[in-house]
Order: sequence, then C-alpha cells, then structure tokens
Amino acid sequence: MTKAIKKSRNDSEISKRTKMVLPKKNKRETLPSDSLPRKTLEESLTIAQILHDTFAGKNATAEEIAKAKKTSTKNENFKYLVWSAQAYGLVIKEGKVYNLGETGRKIIQPCTENEKIEGIIKALYTPSVLSRFYTKYNNNVIPPQEMFENLLETQFEVPRGRTKEATEIILANLRYAGGISKNDKGKDIVNLNVDFLPQAESLTGESGLPVLAMPTERKSDYSKTCFIITPIGKEGSEERKHSDMLLRHLVEPIVDEQGLTAVRADKISQPGIITTQIIEHIAYSKLCVVDLSFGNPNVFYELAIRHILKLPVVQIIRKSDTIPFDVAQGRTIIIELDDRYTVMDRILQAKKEFCEHVKSSLATPISGEESPLGSFARKYDIVYKK
Repeated sequence: MTKAIKKSRNDSEISKRTKMVLPKKNKRETLPSDSLPRKTLEESLTIAQILHDTFAGKNATAEEIAKAKKTSTKNENFKYLVWSAQAYGLVIKEGKVYNLGETGRKIIQPCTENEKIEGIIKALYTPSVLSRFYTKYNNNVIPPQEMFENLLETQFEVPRGRTKEATEIILANLRYAGGISKNDKGKDIVNLNVDFLPQAESLTGESGLPVLAMPTERKSDYSKTCFIITPIGKEGSEERKHSDMLLRHLVEPIVDEQGLTAVRADKISQPGIITTQIIEHIAYSKLCVVDLSFGNPNVFYELAIRHILKLPVVQIIRKSDTIPFDVAQGRTIIIELDDRYTVMDRILQAKKEFCEHVKSSLATPISGEESPLGSFARKYDIVYKK
C-alpha cells in the first residue's frame, strides 16, 4: 500500500498521475463543533465549574449536568455550552459521561502560581480556527471591525452565517485572557505572550513543500503502534536522559492503557535500513507522539511527514523551549522540568493531559488540526494504491 504526494503546477496532471482527487470547490457551509465553539471560553467554563463543584471532579451525564444547571438537555444554549466546553478541552466526553479535563482543572483549581493563565492560553489554542487566528495575529494589530468578518470567511473558512458570532467570540476570549494591549501607535494588538510559556517564533519566510513518496510495502502491522519522534542523543547525554524519562514515566504508561506499544527509533528491532523503517513507522503507526524539546531538526523533518499525511499527532515540549510558528497550532503538552522538587508532580499532571489527547487522537484517525502542510494537503484526497 502506498501514500503518495507530488508537487506540480498543473492540478489536473497531479490528479491524473498520482490518483489524488481534488475535492469540489464549494465553500464550506458548516464547521465541526470542535473547530469553532459557539460560546466564549468564559461561558463554557460554567460546565467545567459544575463538574468540579457539584460532582467533585467525577464524571456526570449530560442529564445530570443539565439538572445541576437547572435546565434541560434539549435547551439549545445548554447544548452549545457543552459542545464548546469540549472544544476548548475543558471537559472530556467518554461514552455518555463527561469528565473535567486537565485544562479545565488548571483554570478552575490551579495548583501552582501560573497554572490558571496556562490553562486559559491552552484552551484558546485548542479549537483549530481560534488557534489559527491567535497564532497568525499574535503581536499584530487586531483587524478593524469592517474587515474582521470578511477576513474570517476568506482566510479562516468560517461560514458567512457565523462570522459575526466568531468575531465576538474571538474578541471576548482575548479580553478574558487579558490578551489585548496597545502598540506604540495606540492600536489594539493581540498579546498572548506569557513569559513562562514557550513562545511561537515569528514567520519570517516561506518554505518549499516537500515531495513525498512512501514505501510500497508495509513489513509490519502498525495498527497497535505508537511511534515516538524525539531527540535521542548519545548514551548518557541530556537528550537521552530526557527522552528515556518521558518514555518511561509519561508515554508508555498511557499508550499501554490504550492497547498500543510505544516504539522509539533506537528500539526498532527489525532488520533493514533504519531511515526507511522510521518513515514507515511515521506513515503507518496508529499514533505519533512528538517531543519538540531541544529543537532537534530531525524531529521537525519527521513531524512534517506526519503532517502532510494528515495523521494525528500529540506534541510535547519543555517550557524552556521555543515552539516554532509552523507547529504552534497542534496539540502540545507543555511540561515544566526545570525544578527537580516539583518534576514528579508536573509529570503526573502531564499524564492526565496526555491521556486526554491520546484518546482524542485515536478517536479521530484523520487529523482535524491545522498546520501549513496539513492545510496544503487538505486540497487533496490521499488514496491508497495497491
């Protein structure tokens, strides 16, 4: 089986030669509820607050939450609140019950000084449309009102009927997060810079899109594999110790619970060329976990392959590292590892968040998150060829 993507100026030629089918160019009329919430973050927190206060953080059905809120599950406003709370990552749905998510817990009951604002920023960057907007406009002037709605429709593919609502939600979220400030000319700018969180680098130029041709045969069954893309380093190096610790204490316990086997490049036991095997693991594994710590170029190269194939990824990074602009919109778990006295507490907290992301990724085999390569690949249907 092969996945193939080739770059060409002639779209019809691409479709003919590589069997990639261009979709119809009808404008999108709807958006998934997890891409663009119908309620603000502050409003959505009411659902998380109920789970925390009324149910002591334990799970509850929609009926139980509605009863605690003195409303009905048929109430349209209640439905939007629940869907939005899910979209922001405040609550997690498992079957017919809802649990308080780690992001919601950080906002409602922070355990450390910076956890509340950390949770707020994380929530704002979780829905893909909001993430794309805040990433693009961070440190830039907020579009004027007369241009805002048109911009959302043309650049962020928000249906015309929802542009006014989306504008209000985007601005309300910024006000709630304290994310609006003035520049030196007195104009309002998006300011979601927090000195204790990794900051996205500014986009300084355009990169060429890679041409990718996948192996023609799969020598293994990857349906139970979680491939770990990480800086490994030499034996005894800081990178190796870091990778070993996260593999042993964060990744393996959670993916094992989900019936997957964690595999790192240096642990591949099959004979053959290691580079080819790595690409196969990236392309075919059920899930990939990517550690962006240390800014390793090989890691970003391998992550790009996963992005172009539109497959789910969970990203991890140390707080002390920088998230490059192009990958700042993905699911990213930020871990504070500098304080040896709190590192175990941080790992335990990260495990809860990591578990949520893993379950969500496994439930959605085609990535719905945005990335520059993913946005490009979205124009095509990648088909499997025998």
